Amino acid sequence: MSIFRIIPYPDFNRANNVQNTPPPVEIEIDGQRITTPAGRMIIQVADEHGIYIPRFCYHKKLSVAANCRMCLVEVEKAPKTLPACATPVNDGMKVFTQSAKTLESQRAVMEFLLINHPLDCPICDQGGQCELQDFSLTYGKDHSDYQEEKRVVSNDDFGPLIATHMTRCIHCTRCVRFGKEIAGVRELGATGRGEHMQISTYVKHTIDHELSGNMIDLCPVGALLSKPFLYQARAWELNAIAGVAPHDGLGSNIMIHTRRHRVMRVTPKDNDALNESWLSDRDRFSYQGLEVDRLEKPMMKDKASGEWREVSWSIALNYVADALEKIQAVHGADSIATILSPNSTLEEAYLLKRLSERLNTGNIDYRLRRKTAIVPQLNMAVADIEQQKTIVIVGSHLRNDQPLLAHRVRKAALNGAKVHVIDSVRHSYAFNLASESIVKPSDLLAVVKVAGETFIENSSLIIMGELALSHPAAEQLYTILSNISQKTQSTLAVLSEGANALGCHRIGAWVPHDKHRLPSPKGYILHGIEPEYDVANPAKLERELLSADIVVAVTPFISEHLKQCAHVLLPSAAFTETSGTYINLAGDVQSFMGSVLPKGEARPAWKIYRVLGNLLNITDFVFESSEDILRAIPSKMMTESLSTASSDISFSDQTFAKKTSVLVLEQVTWWPDCRSDNLVRRAKALNDRKSKQRFDAIHIHPETARMLNLTDHQSVIANEQICTQVSFNEDVAVGVALIAGGVRLLRQLGEALGFVQLKIADNQQDET
Repeated sequence: MSIFRIIPYPDFNRANNVQNTPPPVEIEIDGQRITTPAGRMIIQVADEHGIYIPRFCYHKKLSVAANCRMCLVEVEKAPKTLPACATPVNDGMKVFTQSAKTLESQRAVMEFLLINHPLDCPICDQGGQCELQDFSLTYGKDHSDYQEEKRVVSNDDFGPLIATHMTRCIHCTRCVRFGKEIAGVRELGATGRGEHMQISTYVKHTIDHELSGNMIDLCPVGALLSKPFLYQARAWELNAIAGVAPHDGLGSNIMIHTRRHRVMRVTPKDNDALNESWLSDRDRFSYQGLEVDRLEKPMMKDKASGEWREVSWSIALNYVADALEKIQAVHGADSIATILSPNSTLEEAYLLKRLSERLNTGNIDYRLRRKTAIVPQLNMAVADIEQQKTIVIVGSHLRNDQPLLAHRVRKAALNGAKVHVIDSVRHSYAFNLASESIVKPSDLLAVVKVAGETFIENSSLIIMGELALSHPAAEQLYTILSNISQKTQSTLAVLSEGANALGCHRIGAWVPHDKHRLPSPKGYILHGIEPEYDVANPAKLERELLSADIVVAVTPFISEHLKQCAHVLLPSAAFTETSGTYINLAGDVQSFMGSVLPKGEARPAWKIYRVLGNLLNITDFVFESSEDILRAIPSKMMTESLSTASSDISFSDQTFAKKTSVLVLEQVTWWPDCRSDNLVRRAKALNDRKSKQRFDAIHIHPETARMLNLTDHQSVIANEQICTQVSFNEDVAVGVALIAGGVRLLRQLGEALGFVQLKIADNQQDET
C-alpha cells in the first residue's frame, strides 16, 4: 500500500539555507509529462505549466493552510482526493485535475462553503472579481439542499481603509497568515470553533500597519473590502492601466483602475524584483487626493490688489517668460531658483535643468529636506536585500519611509540575518534586532565608529536612512560609513525621500549649497511642492518667496499658502494624468503612461516647460512626447551619478543643557507617510488612520521632561514663540525633541534638524 504524506508547505519567510538541489522527478498532470524538482507541491507545478487548479486558501507568497480543500485532486493509487497545495510531487505520480472524482470533491467543498454564505452578490463589491462566485458557477448547484438557519457574524471596525462583511468569510485565513508572515503584525486571528469560528482582532482595535491594504487583495470573497472604494464601481466597468507608484524610492508596480476618466482604485501589479505581490497603504490609497483642491486653470495675482484671476495659458506663459528674462537681465547669474519635488519625472527634471541653464542659473534643487550631495542609491538589487547576513540601519524609519524595503529587511532577518539599528528614535521592525542604539543626533557619529569596529561584519549591508541623510554632519557620517563599507567589503545603501530622487540626481537637478551665489533669489520656479510642508525649513523659504519679484508654482493643487507666496499658478497634471519615467533607488528605469485626462485645463508639466522653453528661444527644445524627451537625455545622465562634497554643519559641544527655565534639545523631524507629499496629504482615508504619535505635539523622553519638571501633555513655549504641548515618548532618545514634518508645527518651529528651546508656558500663554 502506498503511503502519501502531507508535509508543511515551505514558508517563504523562514531560513533559506543553501542545500543540494533535489533530484528531478517526472510526474504527469492530465496526461502532460512534466519534469520538476522533488518536494514541490502539485499546485506549484500545475501553475507553472498553465494547468489551473481552483483554490481559496492557497497563495504563492504565503504558507499553506490547506483548510479550504477546494484544490482537492485525484492522484493515482491514493484512496481519496488530496489537497494539491500540500501534496509534494513524487516520481511517477499521476494527477488528474478534471476527473469525475476530482470534480465531485470540488463540488462537495463548494456546497459546504455555501451553507452559511449569504446570497448578496448583487450588492457585494467583490461581484465580478469574486473567486467564490466564479467557482460557484463552475462547481456549484443551481439550488441548495440546506434548509437550516444560516449563521450571521457581526462586522468589525478595522479602521478607515478596510470595510468588513464577516458573514461572507469562508475562513481561508489568508489575512491571518499575511499579518503573521508578511507584515509581521499579528492583528487578526481566528476565535471559536466549527461554524462559530470568526476572523477578528480579538481585542477590538483598528488595523493600522503600513501594508494592511494587501488583505483586501488576498480576500477571495467579499469579507474584506476597500472602504474608500466601497460601492463606487463594478469590476467590469473599470479599465486597468499599468503604472509606477510615485511616493517612495522602490518604484512599486501598480495597476490604476479608472472609469470615465477618474481613478477609482489602485492595486499592486506583480513584480518579484520590486514589490512582489504587495503594495504599501500610501501607494494604494493616495489616489483619493487626486480629487481634492485641484488647480484647473492658470491663475495670476494682481500685484496691486493681491487678487487672483484666471487667465489663458498664452497670457500666463508669456508673462512668466518675460518676467524670468527680465530678472536674469537685471540681477545676473543665479538670480532665479528652481525647487522641484523628488517625485518629479525624469523628463520634467531634465527640462527644468535645461531651463535653468538658459536662465544662467545653477540654483536648481530636488533635495527638499537635506543639504548633502550624497547620491541616493541602493547599490544592489532590491531582491538581494533578503539574502544579506548582516544589516546595519543608521537613521531610518524604514517601515514609514520605505515600507516594502522594510519587508525585504524583515525577510532577511527571518532568514537568519543579524539586523543592527542606530537611531535617535526607537521604531518597530516586526522582528527581533541583534542590537539597538538610541542616541542623540550629536552622538550618532561616535556610535557609528564603534559599530564599525564591533558588529559590522564582512559583506554586510549598511543602510543610511533619511534621518542620517538630513543630519547636519551627514557628509562626515557618510565618509565614516563609506570607509567602513570599503574595509569590510560591504554595500552602503543611501535612502532618500521621493520616487525619483536618483533620477533627479543623475540629471543634475541639484547644486552644492556653497555654490549658491545669491542668498535670496529674485525669482522662483516651484515644481510640485508646497513650501509650508515639503521642505526642511518652511519658515525660511516662505520669507524668501515673499521677498521675491516673481514666484511661479507649477502644481496640480491649489492652497491658500501657495496663493500667498506665489504670483503665478500653472495647473499641471497629477501622476495618473501624465507619462514619464522614474529611476528607483536600485537604478531600475521604469516608464509609465497616463491613465486619465488632466483636470480642467491642466497640462502635463513637461508640456508646460516645453512651451516655456520655446518662448525663451532654447535650441533643440521641440518635443512631441515624453518619449522624445527621454531619448534626448544623454545616456551618461541615465547611468552615472555625480557627487560632490558640501560643507557640514557641526553640533556644538553643548548639545543640550538645562538652564534655569529653558531646556535646549536636539530636534529630530520625521515625515509621517500620510504627510510626505502634496498628494497623500489630501488622501482622507490615509489621514484618518490612528497614529501612535500626535502630529501637533513635541515628543520627548520622560527623563528629558524631568529636567524642566514637565508633565505629560503640558503646554510649553517652543523657540520663544510657539505654544504647544509635550507628549512623553520612551522611544525618543534622551535630550531629543521629536517633531512631525508635513504639518503646521514644523513650519512654525523652523529647521527640521537642529535645536529647539522649551520653557514652561505661563497661565496666560497656556490659555492662548
